[in-house]
Amino acid sequence: MSDPGPDPDADLESLRTTLQHARDDAPRDIATTLDDLTDALGRLDADGDAPTQDDLESVRGELARLEESTEGDTRKQLERARDELRTVLKERLAGEGSGESR
Repeated sequence: MSDPGPDPDADLESLRTTLQHARDDAPRDIATTLDDLTDALGRLDADGDAPTQDDLESVRGELARLEESTEGDTRKQLERARDELRTVLKERLAGEGSGESR
């Protein structure tokens, strides 16, 4: 039996957790946006279909914008979240290239 690879749901859950940690020390306006992103990721994941690459690229763009507006621990957490999201995107692209579906 072959290894099915990383669990996309677990990857998105990890990303949501990282965003929640980033929110802890963030200024109110950034925290509100992070809440919205976390909720959006949860809704995308709950729909039953995996979020599209466009959905995830949109989140990644928003994280990049927020990262420019922050510093310290919040910025580090946002960098970590973008790294996690980059990994998710690479895994999904690799899965599409190998003929896997999800």
